[in-house]
Amino acid sequence: MPNPMNETDCKIYICCGTACLAADTQDKLKKIIKNLKPEAEFRTIKCLGKCETNYAFQYMEKKYSTKNKEKIEKLLSGNKNL
Repeated sequence: MPNPMNETDCKIYICCGTACLAADTQDKLKKIIKNLKPEAEFRTIKCLGKCETNYAFQYMEKKYSTKNKEKIEKLLSGNKNL
């Protein structure tokens, strides 16, 4: 089983809750992330409780919700100062 903290293991869980599905943001979010981290592997996850923005995802066991490319790039690079 891969270590979730392994930098080469880039699994990103995209929210498939009702609000995110209705907002149709999953493909947009995947595109943003794929452009920043081509090796990203996408999975789906039930509602993450970040319904207010509809761009919810989980990475390295933490929940995020943003469509801001700069913030996504910082968190994918391990920058904790978001």
